[in-house]
Amino acid sequence: YYMAWGGDDRDVLSSYEEIGIVNSITLPQNISGLEQVKKAIAEPLKTACYRLKRKKRYAKNIQIKIRYGDFKTVTRAKQLNFPVNTLYECYKEVCFLLENRIESYSNIRLVGVRFSSLTDEKTVQFSLFEDSKNWEKVNKIDDISYKLRELHGYKIVRDTIAIDKKESSEVKNDSRGFDTIGDYRTVTAIKKLYR
Repeated sequence: YYMAWGGDDRDVLSSYEEIGIVNSITLPQNISGLEQVKKAIAEPLKTACYRLKRKKRYAKNIQIKIRYGDFKTVTRAKQLNFPVNTLYECYKEVCFLLENRIESYSNIRLVGVRFSSLTDEKTVQFSLFEDSKNWEKVNKIDDISYKLRELHGYKIVRDTIAIDKKESSEVKNDSRGFDTIGDYRTVTAIKKLYR
């Protein structure tokens, strides 16, 4: 009774520990097709990854959310072998969930992503036969991109996930092709700034 009228002697909690990072987007019109869904989910993923980096956290669990035009909602999650916070690693896992765990790609109204099981430590154990150089390169580029965004604003670096080869060549206006790690101009600019 007293709590309903505002009478409560408990201490006020002014802060709390965040247990997950979520971001989703309602699309202006329904979309269909796997490639369209990958493009659409890339935007909330970029923002969520940026928030993960800003908080210096790593996610051990990634979940995607798909809502269809009839408001049926499907969520799929994956527990990861090691914690991640780079855009490249997260996008790779989101694509795995989209390609392997979603049955229909038609009439989609909303897409979203959620990171949970957050941790402060990144522990990765490679097998003796795995090449860790690409992993290190991706992480280094992602860290430098984050630092550039902190210094000069979010739009200073252009992420190239969910851009197909045709769009990539239109943006570059040359025939160098598409790099899975990122746009070569972005990588070149980063190297020049931090030599």
